[in-house]
Amino acid sequence: MYGVDFGSHQGLINHVIVDIIHQDRVQAHPAPESEDDEMTIDSLSDCPMDEDWMCLEQCCARYQHSFSSSSEYDRHIKSAGHMMAMDESLRLSNEELSREELEAKRQMRRALTCDGEKCPARGKVLSTPKSYYNHLSTKLHIHGEEVKVEKALPSKEPGGYCTTSMCPRYLHEFTTGANLRKHLASAAHVRAEKWVKKPVDAAEEMVPSTPRREICSLGGLVSPITPNQFSPLTPAGPSTPIALGISRTEVMTASPVELRLKLLEDRQVKLEEEISSLKEQLRQTNIRSPVASAFGNGVAIGHDDFEEIVRNMFEA
Repeated sequence: MYGVDFGSHQGLINHVIVDIIHQDRVQAHPAPESEDDEMTIDSLSDCPMDEDWMCLEQCCARYQHSFSSSSEYDRHIKSAGHMMAMDESLRLSNEELSREELEAKRQMRRALTCDGEKCPARGKVLSTPKSYYNHLSTKLHIHGEEVKVEKALPSKEPGGYCTTSMCPRYLHEFTTGANLRKHLASAAHVRAEKWVKKPVDAAEEMVPSTPRREICSLGGLVSPITPNQFSPLTPAGPSTPIALGISRTEVMTASPVELRLKLLEDRQVKLEEEISSLKEQLRQTNIRSPVASAFGNGVAIGHDDFEEIVRNMFEA
C-alpha cells in the first residue's frame, strides 16, 4: 500500500497498527545485516513506541488511546470496563456478522451507545463502560418491552398494627418490623396485654366507697361537697369495693378512649349514689332541722358547723 493517501493522520495510524498486529514479527523486524544495525535496533528497543502503551481493544471506550506510562496502561487493562469490553469482543466474534456489521457494533461499544432493536433506551449514551456493559446483559435490553419488569420489593421488613385494645397506641401503624417489635416490648404495651388477658372479675374496677379527690384528676365531675369532710362517718377498716359493670366483650372491642369514658361515667354514677346514701343517713339521724335542711338545699357547710354536726351525731 505504498503511496496510498489515507486522508487523515488517524487513518494512517490505524493502518500502521493493523500492519504491526497482523504481520509476522520476523517480517516487521527483519534480522540485522551488520553489527551496527543490531546495535541500532537494540538502542531503539530501549525506547518504547507509543503503541506499546496504547489500548488496542476495539470494543473498549479507550481504544487507540496512548497512555503516558506503563503503570497507567496496566491499570487500564485491569479495569472492569476494559475486561468487559474484551468479553464483548469475544462474544461478537462468535456471532455470524459481516465485516460492516461487526465494525458498526464495535463503534457503538466504543461510544457506549445502546443499539438494542427492542430496547427502549436505544440510542442512549451511558455514562461509564461498566454501566453500559451491565445494561447490555439486562432483560430489558435483550427482550425489550415484551418482558414485564417486576418492581423490586422494599428491602426493609414490613411493619404492622398494634391490636391490643387497652394499649395507648392501639391501631397505630408501624412502618417497619423493628419499630413494631420495639413497641411490643415496651412497658405500656405489656401492661395493656396483662390487663386484657385478666379474668372477667379483674375487669371490674375497684374504687373505695369513700369519695376521694383522685376522681377529679381523672376527668370526673367535681363533687358538690368536700369528700374529706365525710371520712369520719366511714367506719374504720377496709373500704367496700364498688364493681363497675363492664363486660369482657366491651373491654376487648372498645377503643381505649371509649373504655376510659365508660369507666369514668360508671365511677361518677357510683359516687353520686354513695353521696345520696350519705345524705339520707344524715336525714335519719337526730340532727337539728336547720342543718338537715342545709344538706337538702345543697348549702355549703363551714368547718364549725361540720364539727357541731359530728359532735351531735356521736352524742346521739
